[in-house]
Amino acid sequence: MFSKLNNYYTFIAIFLAGMVIYFSGEESKLWSVWGAVDISFAVALGVVAIPAYIELTMGKDDIKVILKDEDRGVTKDTNLKLLRKDSTRGEILGVLGMIQKDPKKRFYIAPERQRKLLKEIIDVQQNRKKREIYIFLSEKEFEQFEVEEINRKNSINI
Repeated sequence: MFSKLNNYYTFIAIFLAGMVIYFSGEESKLWSVWGAVDISFAVALGVVAIPAYIELTMGKDDIKVILKDEDRGVTKDTNLKLLRKDSTRGEILGVLGMIQKDPKKRFYIAPERQRKLLKEIIDVQQNRKKREIYIFLSEKEFEQFEVEEINRKNSINI
């Protein structure tokens, strides 16, 4: 990436080139080349802006955070949502810290379930159709959090 200083130098160079071409007269060959380059850059920037806009809007999707007790098959909705662009490991763990029953203690999630969580996060970030992050927990881990129950055993197949 260019540093800010390089961006300024590039801008000044293009500006000065444009001024030299402009003052050389409208009938000059340089003026017609400059016009073609100008139009080409405008079209290219328009084409580049489309995927950037799509990615920007994709990051604004709401993603629900849901807890799933793998031992009992119970699913609980945290009633909390994150933007897709904010669906990171740190943000998810922050949400879990907000809903733990005992705020004086740190909650525990086994390493194998943390790997599942990481896979869920990556899937949400890459798959536009996915709108939920499931946090898979054991029964003991599940009891650390205080949320409403929404489904019973085998109600959601993941």
